[in-house]
Amino acid sequence: MSNVEGQPSLSATSEFMKKAQAVSTITVEVKGLRGALDYLLKVTSQAAPASLLPTKSSEFAQGPNQDQKQDFGGAQNQDLGQAQKQAPAGAPEQASGQVNDLTSPRKKLMAVPGLSQEDLAYLEKKASELGFGLIRGGLRERLAGFEVAFSVAAFGIAETATCVLENESEDSRLAGMLAETHVVALDKKNLFETSREALGVLEKALERPANFVSFISGPSRTSDIERVLSLGVHGPFHFHVALMD
Repeated sequence: MSNVEGQPSLSATSEFMKKAQAVSTITVEVKGLRGALDYLLKVTSQAAPASLLPTKSSEFAQGPNQDQKQDFGGAQNQDLGQAQKQAPAGAPEQASGQVNDLTSPRKKLMAVPGLSQEDLAYLEKKASELGFGLIRGGLRERLAGFEVAFSVAAFGIAETATCVLENESEDSRLAGMLAETHVVALDKKNLFETSREALGVLEKALERPANFVSFISGPSRTSDIERVLSLGVHGPFHFHVALMD
């Protein structure tokens, strides 16, 4: 897990980023959770609009649309535009005037279940300045109604570029399944070099009641139809990992 107690392993980080390329995962190194949240804003700004929209707006943090430069906490300055999939045409129209206001291309939505109040307040302020909305819960009622989802991984496995998530609620499970883009924050100190090294932590996670543990290695993919590889069929089309120092 680490060469020194409490310190991240440089070899594990390097291996994770190398293997991530093989599974179409976009990786970036950031300074702490705030850096990961800033990176989330960057990804959202370049994400294609969702094809469906929610029917409620009471939980959104809305703000004026502004062009504003952001500091992404040490994130690599990479152009994500080419990596983002264009939204499908023919999105259903909504009758509600309140919802129609959210159909503006500048009004993008992020699903962020599980954030602490302090981190939520930080993200809410910046999202409002950029004209983004936050969805904190009730994702079952908002199927395909948000562009980007954010999660924090319990730990990672470098040899397969895998993020392991402990989901204690339905919202946290749905967030990473319904959005076309999923951003996961992973602390480098919680990165194991092999799956064997992670067995002890995994066993403890499975002992906790009502806990759903998911292993994610890259975006959703399938080759069921004529063995042609397709991304984003059963889950996110884009998968980002923000490796936190």
